[in-house]
Amino acid sequence: MRLNLRTLLIMAALLALIAAATAAVMARQGRAAAPAAPSPPLTGITLQRTEFDLRQTLGRPTVVSFFASWCPSCGEEAADLAAFAAAHPEISVVGVAINDRRADAERFVMRHGIAFPVVLDSGSAVASSWGVVGIPATFFLDGRGRTVTSHVGALTRDQFEDALKTAR
Repeated sequence: MRLNLRTLLIMAALLALIAAATAAVMARQGRAAAPAAPSPPLTGITLQRTEFDLRQTLGRPTVVSFFASWCPSCGEEAADLAAFAAAHPEISVVGVAINDRRADAERFVMRHGIAFPVVLDSGSAVASSWGVVGIPATFFLDGRGRTVTSHVGALTRDQFEDALKTAR
């Protein structure tokens, strides 16, 4: 009996290692599995001091971008995201400035020409509810509010365009 229990424990440990290695490879590639359930709620006050509710975007594809002014990769991505949003008025784009001060987030938005709404998430509660573990993190939602793909790490304009195809 002792040998069987030991064998089971070794097998369980190996399976855990394989799962961890798979998750690490996916994270390194910047891809995350899309959940089958609707995306978590996203409500808050924008930098423009208006109320935002993600439910307002139902009916059209939506891009949710989590970023911070202090994040170098977020700065690298910002111009491409702003250009992508400007080129696609038929979709909704919302930013979520996490663990950031309002003044810093406002400067970031102005510096990069971001014209879409940005919700301030200074305590990172929204980011936590979305499962954000690294930034920038981008979620592409279909018109029913379901996440169809997501990405951790800076995206280029072409990558935004490719991901949008999955959300349509």
